[in-house]
Amino acid sequence: MNKRTILNNRGAIQNSLITFLGVLITCLTLLVGTSAYVLFFEDEIDKIIITEEFIPPSGGTISIDNDSIINGLILDIPSGSYSEGLDVRINVSDISNIDFVEGFNPETPLIIIDNLHQFSNIPMTLSIPITIDTNTQYAMAFFYDIETEKLEAIPTISLDSNQITISSSHFSSIIVSSITIEELEEMDIDTLSADSGFRPGVDDWSFANYGSAIVPKGHCAGQSITAAYYYISRKKALKEESLWNRFDNNGDTPTPDFWYDDSNAYRYASMVQLKYSIDSKQHDDFSDFSLKDDFNVYNALLYAIHITGDPQYMAIYSRDFSGEYVTGHAIIIYKVNKSKLYVSDPNYPGQTNRYINFNTFDILEDYSSGANANDIESKGAIAYDSFVWIGLSALIDYKYLEDTYQQLIDGTIGDYIFPTLEIKYMSVYDKDPAKVKFSYVNYPFVIPANYNDIVSEDLINKIFVVGTVDTTSFVTNTDVVYSIFIGTDLIYTDLTPVSQEHFQIFIPMERGMNKIGVLVESVDNSEKHYVDFRWFEFTFDGSLIIPEEQILGRYEFSHCSDGQVFTAEHYIEIYENGSVFEAFILLEEEGVWGDSYAAWGTWSIVKQNDGSYTLISDSELSYTIYIISEDFSTISFGDDPIWYFNKE
Repeated sequence: MNKRTILNNRGAIQNSLITFLGVLITCLTLLVGTSAYVLFFEDEIDKIIITEEFIPPSGGTISIDNDSIINGLILDIPSGSYSEGLDVRINVSDISNIDFVEGFNPETPLIIIDNLHQFSNIPMTLSIPITIDTNTQYAMAFFYDIETEKLEAIPTISLDSNQITISSSHFSSIIVSSITIEELEEMDIDTLSADSGFRPGVDDWSFANYGSAIVPKGHCAGQSITAAYYYISRKKALKEESLWNRFDNNGDTPTPDFWYDDSNAYRYASMVQLKYSIDSKQHDDFSDFSLKDDFNVYNALLYAIHITGDPQYMAIYSRDFSGEYVTGHAIIIYKVNKSKLYVSDPNYPGQTNRYINFNTFDILEDYSSGANANDIESKGAIAYDSFVWIGLSALIDYKYLEDTYQQLIDGTIGDYIFPTLEIKYMSVYDKDPAKVKFSYVNYPFVIPANYNDIVSEDLINKIFVVGTVDTTSFVTNTDVVYSIFIGTDLIYTDLTPVSQEHFQIFIPMERGMNKIGVLVESVDNSEKHYVDFRWFEFTFDGSLIIPEEQILGRYEFSHCSDGQVFTAEHYIEIYENGSVFEAFILLEEEGVWGDSYAAWGTWSIVKQNDGSYTLISDSELSYTIYIISEDFSTISFGDDPIWYFNKE
């Protein structure tokens, strides 16, 4: 019997029945959506039931030992794959009327494994009988979507002339294709043959893989998986816009050079990483086959991208001198051409010049990267010498990706897992602390024009902010630090809570609109990991204390920090026209004046990130940089003040 033709033991389907089913499908689709369409569509195709067996929670093996076209097929379902027993039906269907892409040569019928589309807790293995010459041919299994006619490559566990074995956490419609090694070599030369169209800087995330509080070692797998998922399921399938910067600042005013405010997208990558780690048992199933021969990996990625047109997910590993695996990393391969695997690396977002070279000895050369971007910055990059093709939906539940993507869209991603940052500001102002009140910064607010007239001296030109982290999460307040930004400029860092309840900070404000950012990070063994970031905005229409006006006047020497007195008289005069005069008389001995000095210069004031000011003078006497006190009543020399001057 021709392997591409299967006799229909149900008899011919009448045209009237087909018409009726078509109308019924259309009506149900309009009423309840596409899910009904998929179920009915699968029943509409010609299928031959090969076997149907009940698999208990303890697991089991289904072996086909009959005269069917898939005689020798073995499905192994490990114990614990499903919490409850379920019926598994294996069908086959003719595919002779399906037009596949060039290079796709079916070796099997369409194998349909029906387990009600349940995703298993533990990967299952499926061994499929084939007949090829592995010296001249290569084979690969694919999922086939009956509705969209789309193929998805399934990574291989083992391959020989009589059998291919794959691993997956779900099964549906599967078909095996073969190709000659010679054809693969021709594909490798063709520039467009194995190019998914995915590009760093267009289709990857715009933030780097620094990890977070829930995945402190990095979220490279989550970042790679979600980028590939978005490209395949959102951009290509639904024609949505490219991923790069789409969720910048959670969709608010773009801040393309500032990634901290991409909090929802960052949490999305971390949540998926938490569920699918590259160090999991799921990945181990593919390692033996991939690590046996780099030739297998290169050809698999070349063929997979050529047939599917989709980027592929890969795990890479670094070994120590004894050959033990010490660290792993996850990347996307988006193009294969002329002995190069082109890489989209979460540690290097947007970089298009990264690739893994496949040399003339059929060996994939070392690739330079790191477990996360922090490690690269602090310790330098390391060499990865082991490469494992993982695939996507075989091990990853797309329903989970879709569900978490919807949480990204509605802003609830990571709730109850990540700590929640709450910020308040002093909304009722009074010099009496008992009368002060605080409000949440959930909306833009206004600071009244008379603010500087009614607050205490230490709050002039500043807003008082307090913040807390939700202690019901696994990170407590004592484990976190805060950083404050005015716009995207960092002004305070490593602020620790003043109590178990909150941190507090005075933040300088400008006249008009002020935009303040608060970053919270967890601390573990001196390493900081992302928790959350929030912006808040407020407007101040009142009068600011102008430092250029407050600094004017005469400042007399008052004291020296170490108690010594070197001058009989010393003063500084600061004038409105921008000039400064400094004069002093040395004290030769007690009661005896010595030489005197005087010099003119110019002055300017520089505002520091923390809101304080320094006075810059080009006078040739003493220091040229002075620290100004908050109330402008004192200036002192240098970064480590020695001499102090009080305003007359």
